[in-house]
Amino acid sequence: MLKNIHNPNLLRSIATRKLSKRKAFGVVEMIVSLILIGTLMASTIPLIGLLNAQQAQSNREMIDRQIALNLVEVLQAVPVNQIQTQAQLDELTKSVDPKSQHQIEIKAWEPDDLNRIRFDIAIVESGNVQSKPTRLSTWRTLSGGTNE
Repeated sequence: MLKNIHNPNLLRSIATRKLSKRKAFGVVEMIVSLILIGTLMASTIPLIGLLNAQQAQSNREMIDRQIALNLVEVLQAVPVNQIQTQAQLDELTKSVDPKSQHQIEIKAWEPDDLNRIRFDIAIVESGNVQSKPTRLSTWRTLSGGTNE
C-alpha cells in the first residue's frame, strides 16, 4: 500500500482531478461579481454627472468674471463725459459683449466727496434661472487724482 502513495502517476491523476473540478467560476461567484460591479457603477455614475455640472458652472462663472473685468477696463478707459447717463452706461455694456447671452446691469452712484463715482456691475446668464449673478464694484475718479 505504501508503494501506491509514492506512485507519481497516482499523484498526478489526483491533482488533475482536483483541478478539473475547478475550471471556471461558479454561478454564485458570477452573480456576486455582477452585483459588486453594478453597485460600483451605480455609485460612480452620479458622481461623474455632478463633476460635469460643477465644471460647467465654474466655466460659466469664469466667463462672467471676464466680462465684468472687461467692462471695468472699458469704464476706466472711456472719457467721463460718455458715461453720465444710464442710457450711456447701457450702450457701453452692449459694446463690451454685443452678442452676449448674459444680462449685464450696471448702476452708477452719485459722486462722493473725493470726486469718485462708484459703479456696481451684475452679470447673469440669460435663460439660466439657477445661476447666481456675478457682482463687481469699481470706483472711477471723475477729474484729477487717481483711480482705485
